[in-house]
Amino acid sequence: MPRGPQAAPGWALLLRLLALLRPPALSEACSCAPAHPQQHVCYSALVIRAKIASEKVVPASADPANTQKMIRYEIKQIKMFKGFEKVKDVQYIYTPLDSSLCGVKLEANSQKQYLLTATPKKLETPGLDDLYEPF
Repeated sequence: MPRGPQAAPGWALLLRLLALLRPPALSEACSCAPAHPQQHVCYSALVIRAKIASEKVVPASADPANTQKMIRYEIKQIKMFKGFEKVKDVQYIYTPLDSSLCGVKLEANSQKQYLLTATPKKLETPGLDDLYEPF
């Protein structure tokens, strides 16, 4: 049976449907979309002003099979604006080493101060996929 011009639109429709049904995890990368600073402050469980004292590259987990690295920033907390009831003191914050995983680079050992926020799910080890604005 010969294929006519009607077969091409059927295949095109099938490919479009398959593209719409693909798993979203395969098409997502860094999901740290920028938001207004006021939104970050309002939705965060922790808001502090701090200086970065030092930085160190550390493993992301104790699992030797996990090769992902994190940057551990030691901070000197200057003022806590929000989060008193959840965390007494924040000594370290973590961010992925790779910018493709929403990692950020902060200046250590400088006079620069940052406004840092963390969401409730990250209070155990606050990360930097939220706000990290120079203050």
